[in-house]
Amino acid sequence: MKAWTRWQDWVTLGAGVVAAFVAYASLSSAAGASALMILGAAMIVAALISLAMPDLVVMEYVKVAVGLLMIVSPWVFGFATVSGAATTAWTLGIISLAAALWAAPLSIVAHQHTHHHTPSGA
Repeated sequence: MKAWTRWQDWVTLGAGVVAAFVAYASLSSAAGASALMILGAAMIVAALISLAMPDLVVMEYVKVAVGLLMIVSPWVFGFATVSGAATTAWTLGIISLAAALWAAPLSIVAHQHTHHHTPSGA
């Protein structure tokens, strides 16, 4: 698989940018803003690494974990009652989790093709 072409990674990158922007621009909850900023930055970094190295399977697990953390962050960091922040976290978490789960099998296939390819005649 060619680098910088998997749409699922672009979706995760976009979700991370939105999370970081929303945290910076408009949240009244300090806990919500901090959680969205940190998790958004983690999404951005993970997506960029996955875009650059689509056969790096571990990044799919990282993106799944960050998506799950984004989903539970309103309860963990105490901003579940701040409807805008919580809804943003839940929505972006679900989007990034779904994209990571969709991309995982593609990454596994790319990894197997790249790293376990047997030369012909062997």
